[in-house]
Amino acid sequence: MQNGLSCECLDNGTKKCETEYEKCVRISGKGSPTFINQKGENCSCLQNGQTQCTANKSPKDKCLSDAGVKTNPFMQNGLSCECLDNGTKKCETEYEKCVRTSGKGSPTFTNNIGENCYCLQNGQTQCTANKSSKDKCLSDAGVKTNPFTQNGLSCECLDDGTKRCETGYEKCIRVSGRGSKTFTNSEGQFCFCLHSGETECRFNYDKNSPPSVISCLVENGENSLPFTRDGVLCDCNDYGIKSCMTPYETCVRVKGENNPRFKNDKGVDCRCLQSGEVECFDSLSPKEVCLKYAGAKSNPFEIKGVKCECLDTGLQKCETLYDICIRVDGQGLARFTNSRGKICDCLQNGQLNCISQVITSKDKCLSESGANANPFEQNGLRCECQNNGIKKCETEYEKCVRVDGKGNYKFKNTGNSNCECLKSGEIKCTLGEKTILAYCLEDAMATSNPFIFNGLKCTCSISGNKSCV
Repeated sequence: MQNGLSCECLDNGTKKCETEYEKCVRISGKGSPTFINQKGENCSCLQNGQTQCTANKSPKDKCLSDAGVKTNPFMQNGLSCECLDNGTKKCETEYEKCVRTSGKGSPTFTNNIGENCYCLQNGQTQCTANKSSKDKCLSDAGVKTNPFTQNGLSCECLDDGTKRCETGYEKCIRVSGRGSKTFTNSEGQFCFCLHSGETECRFNYDKNSPPSVISCLVENGENSLPFTRDGVLCDCNDYGIKSCMTPYETCVRVKGENNPRFKNDKGVDCRCLQSGEVECFDSLSPKEVCLKYAGAKSNPFEIKGVKCECLDTGLQKCETLYDICIRVDGQGLARFTNSRGKICDCLQNGQLNCISQVITSKDKCLSESGANANPFEQNGLRCECQNNGIKKCETEYEKCVRVDGKGNYKFKNTGNSNCECLKSGEIKCTLGEKTILAYCLEDAMATSNPFIFNGLKCTCSISGNKSCV
């Protein structure tokens, strides 16, 4: 070593020493003119023996640098591009650009003159004149106007483009019944339309009965009213609807002769149970029978919040609404002071009449709103009663500004997206060039709402939330 350089003497007696560059290659580069230092930087040996190092870029950063941009996504030759982690550059196709710019995320769209358009693979658009859904339905059916006949049935095209045809039953009513499901044929028979579209005619019914009642009897295979079905009495009303009593109602009508409580042929007190069975009390006093009917064991007892008692005569005596007011609201007093300091009286109808020395319009508004002071919340909105007694509540938009925007109608959410309160109270957020809605659709590999995701029907909201049912 001489002067820090590796030297050797040759056979001819001359001394040969390495250069500063060769020393750098030997020591710093471990035999290579280029190397990576301990900081992970890319370094190379210079001729003067010094080293030159630069920060080591990731493949993605190098791709962005080569493209002359700093972040994804970026525009190049009119196309939206992005650099991937492996350093490759991915740009949208002309078709994808058309979907993004012209279709606003959808390959099919309506242009500003109302034409139906779609994106071609070369990025161009093809548009045709827009025919209404109803006109398209008529055209597909080979007709020009409503109504029209198809397969012997009367049909029409609706405004939404769907075709509606009458059923065989409806055709029977229109043609045979001339608007009625029951009719008399040319032979004087009573007839009615079946749901299959066929007609059935019979003779053996009271001609004074309304056609709808006769139709109800026919459908239930009966000839007269009332009739029994599964042990209960049934009837047909004037609209042709079958109405059957419950087992309890049948017991009241048949066993009790229209009374739920009655004496049997032995003079024993009995009652109808909900099951339709009869329960009788052989050796009970009138008071005990009364308690039994009420489902109570002793006096007093409550029925739907009303306090009652059974007298020795067997009669049931219950407190009035006035009595309930005194017991519940007045705690035993007919006149009392409530929690707001107002003097209240129990009225005979059970209502309260409360007055105070000074009742302002504002106090009346607060009382009617069930609030004690301003501000208060009602239906999720902040409200207040003004001095003139008028209640003023914020709008959904004002609530959005107050709650979500913290006082601003434009704000950033927790995801650092730019958001804005709409007049409807909804929140619209955007992230870069795309809306949150567009990112939601993109994540679901959909182009528009609604879409199918994992077998479920889903939609993306303007705030970027995906909901599926």
